[in-house]
Amino acid sequence: MANLKLLLNLNGTDGATSTIDESDTPHSISFVGTAELDTAQKKFGTSSLLVDGNSDYIWAADHSDWSFGSGEFTVDGFFRFNNLPSASAPTLVGQWRGTGSQKSWAAQIVDTAGVKTMRFGHSVNGSTTLLASSSTVTLVAGTWYHYAIVRDGDTLRFFLDGVAHGTSNFTGVTLFSSSAKLLVGALDDTSPILYVDGWLDSIRITKGEALWTSGFTPPSVEPVNPNHLVGSFAGQTTSSGSTSILRKITGSYVGQAVISGTSSILRKITGSYVGQAVISGTSSILRKITGSYVGQATTGSTATVTRIITGASTGQATISGTITVTSGGGAGINQSTALYEAWGW
Repeated sequence: MANLKLLLNLNGTDGATSTIDESDTPHSISFVGTAELDTAQKKFGTSSLLVDGNSDYIWAADHSDWSFGSGEFTVDGFFRFNNLPSASAPTLVGQWRGTGSQKSWAAQIVDTAGVKTMRFGHSVNGSTTLLASSSTVTLVAGTWYHYAIVRDGDTLRFFLDGVAHGTSNFTGVTLFSSSAKLLVGALDDTSPILYVDGWLDSIRITKGEALWTSGFTPPSVEPVNPNHLVGSFAGQTTSSGSTSILRKITGSYVGQAVISGTSSILRKITGSYVGQAVISGTSSILRKITGSYVGQATTGSTATVTRIITGASTGQATISGTITVTSGGGAGINQSTALYEAWGW
């Protein structure tokens, strides 16, 4: 999922102060204050992030992944308040620095005189704060909620538990590209404020894609990066430009791909695999399959393929250009029009 820029499922042991980003380009995550993983409360998995509302948050360094510009995006995740905000605006996630004109965006839950709304604070010049707000939402302490703030073309959409809660006109809005850190659970990376008092889970940033444009059923299972899939996978990929893919699949895989440009692919599959690919450009592929393999491929230009198959393999390939192939393992590898190796994306 090339647009997945952050995925924090926040799984770990109770009291842990480290976690991993499961996106395609993982970011290092640092814990501040007494922020920690808590196994007593979680939406999915083994734990969630516990923050105390006065000093706790986690952060990732500045990166172009957080710079949305004028493009589509989706910021979503789950929150559970220990105490509901009162005359405050706890920040779920955002890239913001008040000093030095480095404001960009922040997803918040706001209380104004007892009325709760979702809010997207943002800036187009780094200094001026602009506010887009949802319609009124109803919240109860000690309850998990899914939030999503989605830019769909020129429309900013707000969703709580899959229910649409208003829109804001985003025509002509280009978000400022900030050098601030990305904070989860607080606002402002130099003088943090507006802390979350409660738990956060399955925090995700998707750049270049509006995941939802109308009401939807909120996620009922922990989100996964399909390139790090454990279980069965069925899908199709169309990619142009430079593609770098890491996928680990422990179940069966059925898929097809059309890829142009430069591709670098590492895949480990422990179940059966059925697939085909049409690839042009330069391809570097490493695959390890411990189950059966059926596939075919058409590739142009330069390809480097390494495959270890310990199960049965049948397939064929039409290959033009220069190809280097290393193969080992199971029997039944069919000939191709160029070489005896069969491979698919």
